[in-house]
Amino acid sequence: MAKMDLRTYSDSNFVVKIIVGNGRDIKEFKAHSTTLRSRSLYFQRALSERWNNKEHAASDELEIFKLTECIQDHLTKKHSSWLFFNFVVSLDFVCHHNHFRKLYDFVLNFTCRNPYLLFNSIDLLLLDKVTMICLLERDDLEFEERDIWDYLIKWGITNSKKLLDQNISNWFDEDITNWSDDQFSALKETISQCIPLIRYCHIPKSYIDE
Repeated sequence: MAKMDLRTYSDSNFVVKIIVGNGRDIKEFKAHSTTLRSRSLYFQRALSERWNNKEHAASDELEIFKLTECIQDHLTKKHSSWLFFNFVVSLDFVCHHNHFRKLYDFVLNFTCRNPYLLFNSIDLLLLDKVTMICLLERDDLEFEERDIWDYLIKWGITNSKKLLDQNISNWFDEDITNWSDDQFSALKETISQCIPLIRYCHIPKSYIDE
């Protein structure tokens, strides 16, 4: 969600505060109205009295696409460090809103080229299912398939409420030979949409036998 807060200095010159995000995951940007008007036709219209004239609403909306293109360029060029510092937030956002194509490609391409930054981090467990599926669908994820499988299982256990209720929350610390059929079924249910995306032909037979 984004909203604008206008801090007036005069009738035509003021600071625009743009707040992006929800809850605690927010980022605040400030810009002077003069700068915004000079660089965006949308803001020329939005920051004028025409905003209140419903006759111009449709034409203003047509400029939103251009505005989002500019915002995506600004984020990828000027705030890439913030995007990667807030890796999970960025990934979840672009995977749920892939119509922001420039931002989507930027974040996903970086992730696929540097998968260890995510998969070796505890933040991996915070990804939602849509984002995990989005990653597994990529053909350019530079990561061993057997490692992807291991991390998928770990993610599945952590994100399975049924398993967590039974205090099984860490793949590496639990002896799965002690699991019940219900526990395996719960894990299967959690990762069911992800299983078909694993490229089993790329997993060594010796690893499967283990």
